Amino acid sequence: MATAASSSSSIELCSVPLPLPQYHLLEIPNELLHLFDPSAKKKDDTSASEPAAKRRKTDITRLTIKGRYDDQAVLVTDTQTLALRAVSQSNSLLLCSIDAAPSTAEGEAGPSKPALYLQSNVTDTLELAPVVPRLDRLLGLLKPSQYDGEEERGSAKPVKKYTLKQLKSIVQASPAELEAGLIKNHVIEMDGCMRHISPAWTVSALQILISHLDLHALISDSVPLQETVEALATVHELNRQVVTALLTQFFGTLTGETVALDTKSIVHFLGVQSLKTARIGVPLTTFMRDWHAACLSPDFRALASLDLLSGYYILTPSPAPGVSLYPNPASTQIQFFSRHELPVDPAARFQDLFLTRPSWIAADLTPFIQDLALNDKKKDALLLKFARASKAKVLDWELSEEEKRMWNKDKRVVGPDGKAKNVWRDVVMYSARVKY
Repeated sequence: MATAASSSSSIELCSVPLPLPQYHLLEIPNELLHLFDPSAKKKDDTSASEPAAKRRKTDITRLTIKGRYDDQAVLVTDTQTLALRAVSQSNSLLLCSIDAAPSTAEGEAGPSKPALYLQSNVTDTLELAPVVPRLDRLLGLLKPSQYDGEEERGSAKPVKKYTLKQLKSIVQASPAELEAGLIKNHVIEMDGCMRHISPAWTVSALQILISHLDLHALISDSVPLQETVEALATVHELNRQVVTALLTQFFGTLTGETVALDTKSIVHFLGVQSLKTARIGVPLTTFMRDWHAACLSPDFRALASLDLLSGYYILTPSPAPGVSLYPNPASTQIQFFSRHELPVDPAARFQDLFLTRPSWIAADLTPFIQDLALNDKKKDALLLKFARASKAKVLDWELSEEEKRMWNKDKRVVGPDGKAKNVWRDVVMYSARVKY
């Protein structure tokens, strides 16, 4: 067998006329590749066997880059929001094209040699990372045009209103995430514009609804839609469209001609609105009395528990290592402290949290950071970056008031079976990694 002698080969490198054009390379995750390359369909895609013409008609996936001038740009699909992040490369990446080499002499015979033409020098690439939808701008845009009842029609002061199309272009969220955010924040379309329903109006409407249920002995799991909407519109002059949205989108699910009310969501909303008056700490007993009064009906009052308000309050004093006595119930105060009013930037969020308290029990801290991460893995990464964990023992605040008094008096709690009950629980405490 003949062995060919190794020979070196070279290719000429040329540059296009300066200045070089600028390109940005986008690194695409495998799960999103089918959105850019129609031939790379998902494994579970059943439309692959359909004719190409039909697939083009039914495939409505759209990729959009959103963001104002000062925003960090995001790319959204129909259902997901992804942050666009520039990542610097340690080595330069040269983008070249192949073409015929330039002639070096007039009348040179023979085929021209190929050459590489430098098109651009790329020093960074763009990465796509899934992020939570950025809906914090939504209520700020809609606040001037907030719906507060029928009497607003007499107002002559013009206000800026937004259509759904305008919100889709401004708010950094996918269409599906924006739609869910509109429902969660009580926003509906009225006369072609998106309107945020005033919390004060919603509280009043919910209390009228609860009174209507009690008056007519209606079961919350099966509320007749048309009759209820007509009654509230006729007797109490409530807008039919808004009441319908209240029953079928915000606080209930429509099944046939009846609505199954989400009673816990109603009690939660009434509790949050009552808590908003406690910008400065108020006695916990006073707040609970006000919350129960706002619920009107015994069936709704029975659901009023602080667990429903997780992420909206802090208690003073709170469980802490080294505290061996339970506080007097009359001295426990509650203060409105909502995660929705904290910064959306993780670094600023953790700074505010640790300026409020130098250390947090994990169970108390989690509700205030859960909207920063898409899953537990990303949440743990944020905790690792901004907080330092340690183990500790604190008093169990889930004990009854009688058991707490027994502990304060005898340093011992006896259960119904006559055995001593453990009042200490092991917890994870988080403190700031840096000094604020």
